[in-house]
Amino acid sequence: MAVMKHLHIYEKIKDKPGYFRCLHPDCTHFAKRSLIIGKRASCVCGEPFVLDYDQLKLRRPHCPRCTRGKKQQQIVDLIRPEDLLPIDFATFLEENKD
Repeated sequence: MAVMKHLHIYEKIKDKPGYFRCLHPDCTHFAKRSLIIGKRASCVCGEPFVLDYDQLKLRRPHCPRCTRGKKQQQIVDLIRPEDLLPIDFATFLEENKD
């Protein structure tokens, strides 16, 4: 059976260290860790993300939005609601003339 064309949801294979398989029931894809670093994958929440070395240390790599702990809290703390509001660029440029 050919590999399906979709974003894979990866999980470590217990019996083969360094190998990952797709969790989709009809997909036969599996790959070595070094071949999937930097590739786009799908999180269990459905959000696409790019795999990096730190995520591949996990049993099931997931997107940054699903991360728990200090790292996630730091990301949330960096985003302030006032930064997400639209601004008037003409006013902004006049206020910030040097």
